[in-house]
Amino acid sequence: MKNNFTQNLFLGILLASFVSFLLTRNIDFSLSFLLIFLYILIFCGFLYIDIIIHEFGHAIAGWIVKIPIKRITIGFGHNIFKYKFNETTLLINQGLQGGLTYPGIFSPNFLRLRYFFFTLGGVGLQVMAMALVIVIISAIKSIYPLAFNNASLFLTIVNIFLFSNFILIFFNLLPFKVNMMGVSIPNDGLQLLTIFFINQQKIQEILLSGKIIEGMEYLEENDFQKAELIFRECLVNNSTSLIPKINLSVALIRQQKIDEAIILLSKLITESDKNPMQLFIFNNLAWSYLIKGLNQREFLNLADNYSAQAIKISNQHIYVVGTRACVLIELGKLDEGINLLKGHISLNQAINEATNPALGFLYLAYAYYLKGNRQQSQKYWQKINNNEDLKSSEHRLVFDHILEKTNYL
Repeated sequence: MKNNFTQNLFLGILLASFVSFLLTRNIDFSLSFLLIFLYILIFCGFLYIDIIIHEFGHAIAGWIVKIPIKRITIGFGHNIFKYKFNETTLLINQGLQGGLTYPGIFSPNFLRLRYFFFTLGGVGLQVMAMALVIVIISAIKSIYPLAFNNASLFLTIVNIFLFSNFILIFFNLLPFKVNMMGVSIPNDGLQLLTIFFINQQKIQEILLSGKIIEGMEYLEENDFQKAELIFRECLVNNSTSLIPKINLSVALIRQQKIDEAIILLSKLITESDKNPMQLFIFNNLAWSYLIKGLNQREFLNLADNYSAQAIKISNQHIYVVGTRACVLIELGKLDEGINLLKGHISLNQAINEATNPALGFLYLAYAYYLKGNRQQSQKYWQKINNNEDLKSSEHRLVFDHILEKTNYL
C-alpha cells in the first residue's frame, strides 16, 4: 500500500506551526514545531544509516568466520542502487522497513557457532559505531574543554544518532518474529536464542540458502532454465525443503510449464499446512490457473479460490494482491479488482516488477476498457505499452489475451 507517512507528517507539523503562529504571534514557538520535524527527519535518516551499519555488520562477521555473503539488501521497495563486488550484490532500496543479509554456500563445520557470530554481527557493529562516536566526542572534550559550549545542535544530532542505534539494537535483540512481505521470519534476537537448538532439517535449510539465492538471481535475470536447474539441485540435496519447491514452481510458470507447476504446487498444499510459505503456494496456484483460464474459463473458479486463500493469509505482498486483482477482473468484478490494484501501484513511479509491476497497469487498462472508460484505459496503457517484460515468458500469454479482447486497446 502506498505510504505517505512522511509527507503527512511534514504537512501536519507545517500546519501546526502556522496555526500556532496565528494564535500566539510567537515566531519562536512556531519554529519549535519545525525544529521537531527537523529532528524527526534526522532520526529517520540515521535509522537508514543504522540499517546499513547493521547489515554490513552481518556481512563483516560472516566474512570473518568464512561465511560468504551473497547479497546485502538495505530497505524494501523500489531499488535505487545496485552494485556487485566480488560475489556479493549490494541492493539499496528506498524503504525504511529494515534489511537482510543473505549468506552464500558454506561448509557445515561449526555451523551453529559461526552462524551465531554472523547473526550477532549486526548489533555488534552498531555497538562499535556508538562506542566510536562516544570515544571521539569524549576525546575532543578532554583536549578542548570548551569545544562544544556553543554546539548544542551538534550534540543533539549526536544524541539522536546514539538513540536511533539504541532503538534498533533493542528491537533486534528482543526475540520475536517480524513480517517480511506477508511472511513471518525470526529476527536476530530469536535466531540468537534458538541457533544452538535447531534440528538437522533447519541446518540443511541454512546450508541451502546460498544456492536458493543463486537461483533467485537467475529468476531476476530472466534465465528461467538455469533457475530451474538450481532449484532442482537444491531438492536433490534436501528433498523436503519447501522454499526451493516454491521457487521451482515460479521457474516453471515463467517457462509456461503451467501443468507441471500445478502438479508440484498441488502436492505442496498438504506439506505446507500452517506454514506461512503457504501464502506463495496458493498465490502461484492462482496465477497458474488464471493462465490456463485465459482460454478455458472453468479454471478461473480455481484461480478465484486459491487467490482468495492467499490474500486471506496476507494482503501485504504486491504479487498476492496483484494476482487477486487480475483474477477478479477476469471474472468481471471490475471495480473490486481496480480498487485492489490502485491501492498498490502508482502512475507517478517507474515500473518495477517488485513494487510497481507492469502487469498491474496492464490489467487496470483492461478493466477500464471493459468499463467503457477509454480515457482512463489509455492512461494506464501508455505507461506500459513498450514494456519488454510483458512480451516474454508467461506474461506474453496474458498480454496477447488482453490485446485480443480489447482490439489492441
